[in-house]
Amino acid sequence: MELSRASWLVRLGPVAVGILVALVLLVLPMRGATFLWDDWCFLGRALHDPWPRRWLEPEGDHWSPMLFALLELEFRVFGPRHVLFMLLTVAIHALNVFLLERLLAQRTGDAVAGALGATAFAVAVVYREVIWWAELAGLALALTTVLLAFLELQSAGTRGSVSRRTIATVALATFLAPCLHGMGLALGPALALEALVVLPAAGRGRAVLAIATSWVLYLAILREVRLPAATRLPHDLAESKLAAAWFVSALGEGVAGGALLLPGSSALGGAVGAALYAAAVGLIACCLEGRERRSVLLAQVLPILVLAMVSLKRWSPGALISAAASGPTASRYEYLPVVGWTVAFSHAIATGLRARPRATGALAGLLLALLAWGHAGRVRNDPRIRQRNQEGEFIGHLVRAATSAKGPVFDALLSDNTRASQLVSVLAPDASVIWTEVATRASLAPYERDPYFHQGGPR
Repeated sequence: MELSRASWLVRLGPVAVGILVALVLLVLPMRGATFLWDDWCFLGRALHDPWPRRWLEPEGDHWSPMLFALLELEFRVFGPRHVLFMLLTVAIHALNVFLLERLLAQRTGDAVAGALGATAFAVAVVYREVIWWAELAGLALALTTVLLAFLELQSAGTRGSVSRRTIATVALATFLAPCLHGMGLALGPALALEALVVLPAAGRGRAVLAIATSWVLYLAILREVRLPAATRLPHDLAESKLAAAWFVSALGEGVAGGALLLPGSSALGGAVGAALYAAAVGLIACCLEGRERRSVLLAQVLPILVLAMVSLKRWSPGALISAAASGPTASRYEYLPVVGWTVAFSHAIATGLRARPRATGALAGLLLALLAWGHAGRVRNDPRIRQRNQEGEFIGHLVRAATSAKGPVFDALLSDNTRASQLVSVLAPDASVIWTEVATRASLAPYERDPYFHQGGPR
C-alpha cells in the first residue's frame, strides 16, 4: 500500500505543480484580459456562420474542423468569459503533463526521472500563449493526441506485439492532430519513423501503413478545401536562407533560450543556442547505448519537423523580426517540441540516478528550481500582461457603450487587425448596433477610453 501511494505521488506530483504554476503565473495575472488576435475572427465564425460550413471551411493554410468545434462548444458553455477558456486549457495542459510523465517513465524505465522531466515541462512556462490564447486550446489537445500516440507505440514495443488498438490509436491520432492545429501535421512522419524503430517486425508494416493512410487522407482533404491564398514556399537560395535562419532562431532562441534558458541563445540569430542544444542532446546520446540512445534521438524528430514546417510558413523577413506575434520565439511554437528536450533531460537524469542517486537528485532539484525561478521572472516582466488587461478593460467599455448607443457607431480598426464590430459580435452577439464607416464626433463616443484611439485614431 505504501509503495502504491508513493507511486501515485510520483505520477501526480508534476500534474499538481503544473496546475499551480499555470494558475498562479498565467491565469491570475491575466484574469482581466479578454480574447486575443485570431480569437475574434474564429469565434465570430463559430457563432455566426452556418453549420457545417463554420467547422469545415479552412482558415488560411489549415483545415482544423475540430478546433472550430471545440471553440463553439466552449462558447456555448462558457459564454464570453475568457477566464473560463483559460481554465479549460489549463485542465488540458494538466492532462498533458500527466501523459508526458507516463511517456518519460516508460522510455527511461525510471518513474522518478519521468516525474522530474514532466515537472520541468510544468515549470518552464514559455508556452504561456497556449494558455492565454483561446484558439490554442486546439494546440494543447493536439499535444494530447501526440502523447497518446507515442505512449501506445511505446507500450506495443515493450510488450512485443501490435494490437488492433495500437493500429487504431496511431491512425486516429495522425488524422486528429492536424484537425486540432496545423502543427499537428508533423506527427505523421515522426510517428511512422518511431514505429519503424520501436515496433516488432510482425506488426510494423501494418502500423506504418495505418499512419501513412491517415496522413495522406488529411493531405488529400486539405488539397481539396484549401483556400487559394496558400503560403508561398521559398523559391530561391536567398529565401531558403531566410527559412533556415527562422529554423535556427526557433531552435536556438525559442527552445534552447526560451524553454531551457540556455545562455547565448540570442547570439548570431540563435545559432549559439541551437549549437548548445544540439551538443547537449548529442552528449546525452553518446553516454547511452542501444534502446536509450535511440529513444533520445527519435524524440528529436517531432520538434525538428514542427519547427521546419513552421519555418517554411513563416520564413518572410517580417515574421523573422516580429518575435512577439509570429516570429520564431513565439511561445506557441515551443509547446509540441517539449517531447524532444524532456526525453533527453529524463534520460540524463535516469542515467545519473543509477550511478549516483543522491547527487543526481540534488542536481535535478537545483536545475528545476532555477528553471522555475527564471521562468517566473520572465512572466513577471512580460509587458503583455499589463497591456492585455488594459485592452480587456477598454473592450468591456467599448461593448457597453456601443450596445447602448442611440446612433451609428464608427467601425474602427483596432489593434491586431480587429474591427470593433467583430468584438461586439462575439461579446454581445444579440445586440443590435448600427455600424458606420464614417467617423463623426457622435460615432466616436465609444472610443473615449481606447488607448490605441488616442495614440493616433482608428486605423
